Amino acid sequence: MPVGSIKEACQLKAHAAHFLSRSPADCLIQVDSDAILCSSLAGLAREAMRRKAPAGGKDGKGLRYDHPKYAPYHQLCRAESFAASERLIPYISSSILFLPLPDLADVLALWSRAVDEAEFGPRNRPVKIYAGFGDQGVFNAILHFKGVVPLVLDNDLVSQHWVHGKHKVEFREGVFWNNGRRQIAFHSVGKSPKFWASDYPKYAAASGNLDEVYRYWLWLLFEGPCGLLQWIGEEALAERRAEYFPGLEHDLMSRRRESLDGNFGSDGTHATEAPRSGH
Repeated sequence: MPVGSIKEACQLKAHAAHFLSRSPADCLIQVDSDAILCSSLAGLAREAMRRKAPAGGKDGKGLRYDHPKYAPYHQLCRAESFAASERLIPYISSSILFLPLPDLADVLALWSRAVDEAEFGPRNRPVKIYAGFGDQGVFNAILHFKGVVPLVLDNDLVSQHWVHGKHKVEFREGVFWNNGRRQIAFHSVGKSPKFWASDYPKYAAASGNLDEVYRYWLWLLFEGPCGLLQWIGEEALAERRAEYFPGLEHDLMSRRRESLDGNFGSDGTHATEAPRSGH
């Protein structure tokens, strides 16, 4: 990555967004590696572009920026006269993030700069001045001090912070349903183990709500449009499974057949109706 100085995961998310903001793309969509998509994102991307604002799942009840620790953002965002609000400001997750361009190019440049000097991250840096929980904490602070209001999406349907497995998920007629609403993505975050972890099947079984989700993840891993069988084939997978699944090869390979029980196919990944946003 030709921008930024720290190349760890949280910093790279910001650096990549800044780098790609120079491209002719109309909207960047970032998806964390522990999240999987199960519906079209086109409608949400169009809405973000229409509003010229970023969009992401709601994370918590919001945040206040009147604490002195956020003072450095005034200078970063050239907002010295910007009144720090005492009310809760909408706060979005960066796990699945919509970034319309070129409207957010300046914000993304600041994000890339700030994560290299943020309080989170490597301890041995000479400069640690920007407060916030990870890359998304810095991103949300910049949005506030730049006066940008994000489009807040339903956490349960998109980013799933602390609710993954809380509600029953069903797959019917090519669509994933969560409490009667179309699901957009699944995110193994919070108390949940990652999809690929040996503990995830136990977590899914204990919740009683994630059987279809786990089968879908297995299908994406092996059989899906970008699955291993599409890239390396059956024979190579059998020979190199220890390389692809270090420490998990027997568990994942033995569960592979479960992915065939879901009958997902292309319909399960191309639903067209987007969820309504929150405000």
